[in-house]
Formats: sequence, structure tokens, C-alpha cells
Amino acid sequence: TTHLIAAGARQKIGSLYLQGELSGLGEHSLINPISNLYTPIEVWDLDSYVAVGKAPPPDVIKIDVEGYELQVLKGMTGLLKAKKPKLIIEVHQNLINEDQLYKFLKKYKYGIKELLQDKTRRFIYACRQQPQHKPGKKSGGKNRK
Repeated sequence: TTHLIAAGARQKIGSLYLQGELSGLGEHSLINPISNLYTPIEVWDLDSYVAVGKAPPPDVIKIDVEGYELQVLKGMTGLLKAKKPKLIIEVHQNLINEDQLYKFLKKYKYGIKELLQDKTRRFIYACRQQPQHKPGKKSGGKNRK
């Protein structure tokens, strides 16, 4: 289902800057005024959007937001903790601090696998890691063989 909103860290009305005649390139932006052409748009944190019933909790989320990745993730910390959705993220190396992004994902126990990389961007897959039990330590439950 398509929703006419932008995802971010908190609810607000934002400006979606449009690429104009080249709109098929998918380079619209909430943070970089790439042209003087823009439209107002509702920005929602995904935790609130799901909590008020506008969408069910997602199992998989694809994030392609031209440098706004960390803001989207900050708006879904509840989902990351409780629902543990799998993530596919397009990371634009020249638009985001990748170290901050990876530290954020690791804070929520997400493992990261690179899927594809070219000159300016990479695609990563992130999913919640299963707890690792050290050999010889009891985990509170019985070991099953």
C-alpha cells in the first residue's frame, strides 16, 4: 500500500524538494534544496504511524531517502526493538555519515550485510541478530540437541 507521507524522526510538515523535469530519477529530498520546486508533505515517525493504526507493523522496510536514513531510523526505534523488521537501505556515501548509521543499527542489535556497491552508494541488508550463547555458559533454558 502506498501512503502519501514522508518518514522521519518526528511528526511535522516538511518540504519535499522535487527534481522537476527529472523526477523519474528519484532524487527528491527533504534535506537538500535541489531546486526551488517543492511541495509540503506530512512527515511521520513510523512508530507513531503504526501506533495510531495508519499501517500495520512492517516485516520488511526498504529505505531510499537520499541522506535522510538516520532520521527515518530514529523515528522507528520502537519498531526496531519490538517488531524487529528486516531492513534494506540504500546508503549514499556522500550524503550520510556511514559510521553513525552503522553504530545506530548495532545499538539495536542489527547485523549488516552489504548487498551491492557502486561509486556513490551501497545497498545494505540489516536484520536483528540472534543472541549468541557462549559455549559452556547456561542460557537459562535447557540446551536442545
